[in-house]
Amino acid sequence: MTCHLSMGALRLDVAACGNSGNSTKLCTVSRRCACMIAVGLLLRQAVWLFLQDPPTGSCFAMRSKLSRSSGKPTAKTSATPHRQISRPEPSTSAEVKQSRQKIRVVWFKSTDLRTHDHAALEAAHQGSVPVLHIFVFEPRWYRGRTSICGFPRTGSRRANFQLECLADLRGRLEKAGHHLSVVWSPSDPGPWSTARVFRELCRQFEIESVYASQEVCDEELRLMAAVRQELVSGGAGPLQLFWTFELHHHDDLPFNPSMRMASSYSAFKRDVEEQSIVRPPRAAVDTSASEAARWLEQYEVQLPSVEELLATSAPDLEHSEAAELHWRGGETAALARLEEYFFESDALGFEYVGATMTTNPSKSVLRDGALSKLSPWLAHGCISPRYIHAQVQLYEATRHKSKSTYWILHELRWRDFVRFSTLYAGSSIFKVGGLKNIQPAWQWSRDLDKFDLWQHGQTGYPIIDSFMRELTRTGYCNHMGRETAGWFLIRDLGIDWRMGAEWFESVLLDYEPAANWFNWVYRCLPAAASVQEPGKHLNTLEVLLWAAQHDPDAKFVQRWLPELGPVATKVGANFALEPWRLRQKNGGSVGSEPGAVERRAWALAAASELEESGEFRYGVDYPLPAVPPVEIRGVDTENVAREAKEAQAKQLSHANTGRLRLSKRKQS
Repeated sequence: MTCHLSMGALRLDVAACGNSGNSTKLCTVSRRCACMIAVGLLLRQAVWLFLQDPPTGSCFAMRSKLSRSSGKPTAKTSATPHRQISRPEPSTSAEVKQSRQKIRVVWFKSTDLRTHDHAALEAAHQGSVPVLHIFVFEPRWYRGRTSICGFPRTGSRRANFQLECLADLRGRLEKAGHHLSVVWSPSDPGPWSTARVFRELCRQFEIESVYASQEVCDEELRLMAAVRQELVSGGAGPLQLFWTFELHHHDDLPFNPSMRMASSYSAFKRDVEEQSIVRPPRAAVDTSASEAARWLEQYEVQLPSVEELLATSAPDLEHSEAAELHWRGGETAALARLEEYFFESDALGFEYVGATMTTNPSKSVLRDGALSKLSPWLAHGCISPRYIHAQVQLYEATRHKSKSTYWILHELRWRDFVRFSTLYAGSSIFKVGGLKNIQPAWQWSRDLDKFDLWQHGQTGYPIIDSFMRELTRTGYCNHMGRETAGWFLIRDLGIDWRMGAEWFESVLLDYEPAANWFNWVYRCLPAAASVQEPGKHLNTLEVLLWAAQHDPDAKFVQRWLPELGPVATKVGANFALEPWRLRQKNGGSVGSEPGAVERRAWALAAASELEESGEFRYGVDYPLPAVPPVEIRGVDTENVAREAKEAQAKQLSHANTGRLRLSKRKQS
């Protein structure tokens, strides 16, 4: 007997078998053995074919069969066509590789969601290789929790903003004949980790190269390393990285930020202003000239809802009526906001103050129009800082040049200082001792009751509570507010600063890890070294000074703490900013200016009427201070507020005169 076996068939030749009994028995045994071998080989072939092209019920393809509203499989067959792959008998690995489509991949992340001035996107579209654009909802950031407090790492407002950003980006790509593939799962997050997504891509495509933006924080760098390893293991091309987030390009800095950190922001600003350049922004990438690659298994996957993405119940996403601005995610909205703030209203030239301008009494960062409020779009890469720089230069050349136009560039350089310093600082920004391993004279507290007062704006210090309530209701808080609230949490409550950083990470619309965590350790944490015992009395005097200077009429406080409205309007703004004066003898210290004593007596009489009528009950309608208040020796905050109000009125008059001149120039 001769037996011929192959991967696809079994043929027995029994012509050589004799007629003897022994020969017949031998032939029968041989047939049985051969059949068993053949079955084993056929099973082996079936397994191989499954691995080469698994059915569309695999972890990725199933997403196109899921109902977006219910997260459950639909009764209908998915509209996504199945790829028809021939199943020849494989001979070499080279033939298997040749059967896959050759593509380039643009890996979008939550910090580069735009099409203009995008070096990675531009590089991917140079040449004739088809381009695939993807965004992966990395599970750790959407289903994960913070390590100490267990807050969602991405809160519902930021998740909603990101989904708007992605919808806008997808729309822009589709206008040019391309598509943004999104990867997520309504149930098991394991299969949709970024590294496993790239493993699947390597299996299905021949990847020439992956194009992405550079990262600086520890966790993001580890994720990039995992993706790079998957590319190597899958025989794919390299992961090419580009600096897309910063104003100054990494290669143009006068020092290597990975090797050393500038001693201060002032030193960094001086070095880059004198020894570096700002590159002109790239134009929007013309993607229409490139062929679009299609990942069929993901092509019809829709963006999830916030509930589906975060696996949570319906969140409260109502816009607050108290907010100056309602942010909508996306490059389109970002560019429209810049156009409106710069050129339509001329707010840049005449109203802009800047988030870090805290010491000039003639300028208030709490006034409407004082800030561009571009930060949520900048944090998500919807608008390029180099594009903003170019538009500032255009504004200065065609409209008006002032300290305001300089200061917005100062703010962008501060952002670069934070970003590049993080490269050197590494994981220290996430550790309790921070950059310099600061160890206070007391033990860090994790008192949840005290933290809850701070988190929900119930500390009894109106300016702090206003900042924290605005943050909860809008996802935004200006730089001064974050800094002051951070100091109060550390110096006055003695709470582990990382709990505050985790809350900011969860709720901020403009969260970016370097901006949040580095600012905490660089600006807030050093305050711990100046206090011997938190809680004995108010240590953060900026709570008093900056409230009087930046909110002299208590308008910002009334916006977010409406319960203090009757106090501000019937007793006085200073009592709304410092309500504990209602319980102090004579309402606290009285200024020496003419009429001060009479004004105080009138205010206290009005306060008594409020209390008696029940219109405002201190300690009931608004809480008593969490730590005992103080008066600043030699400083009358009522007088500070009065002087600031006068200085700001003069500044406003000057701005209006400038606007009038500019308007006449435009008309001529």
